[in-house]
Formats: sequence, C-alpha cells, structure tokens
Amino acid sequence: MRRAELDNTSLARLGGIHRTQITRWLRGDSRPDHDKLRALCDGVRLTYPELSHLAADLWRAAGYGEQPPLPEVVRDNWGDKTVQGFWNLDLPEAERLGHIDLYLLRRSESAPADDGTEDDSSEDAG
Repeated sequence: MRRAELDNTSLARLGGIHRTQITRWLRGDSRPDHDKLRALCDGVRLTYPELSHLAADLWRAAGYGEQPPLPEVVRDNWGDKTVQGFWNLDLPEAERLGHIDLYLLRRSESAPADDGTEDDSSEDAG
C-alpha cells in the first residue's frame, strides 16, 4: 500500500478501524479479524479500483484464501457514506446487509417522487 501512498490512518479509515490496528497487523503482533480485514479490503477495492489486486494480496497474506465478492447492494451504493458506515460495523455480514437494505428502503420511501407531473397543491384555488 505504500506504493499507493496510503498511510495507516488512510487505510484504517477505509476499513472503519483504528490506525493502531493497522500497525499491529503490519508488525505481525496480531492477525486481522476476518470481518475487519474484509471491510478494509472492500474499502480499498471500491475507493481505489486500480488497487484491487493489492486488496486481494492482503486477503491472501492474512491466510483467508481468495477474497469473497462484494455484495451487489454494497458495491452499487458505496458512494453513500451511510452504506459505508453500516458495512464497516463490527457485526456479522447478514446483519450489516439487513441494516443497509432497511436504510435504502427508508431512503427510497422518503425521496420525493419524480414522475414528471407538476404539483398543483401550492396553487391558489380561488
């Protein structure tokens, strides 16, 4: 990641973890937790697509084999900071996806309808 000029703080931010955790991993003091590493690798893949190969290398170096594909709903909505926040929570993947689905449902329900019709309710009836 040094070639990409990402420091520990930037990497930690991508994965929603503390920067000292990155330091502990780099020193070999601890092995990355599966879910935390996945959040970090997903953040790298989505924020810096040109570095996807490095995220895959991180995943394999931690001993987890091949990196699983990112759920479509996360990939398609990664630009939404709330979706990123839910994806980076320290919860099982199914729970994180449930939170994201509910958030996106509520967001779509509260969005104004854009059906091409004009709203006549503000006009004076008199």
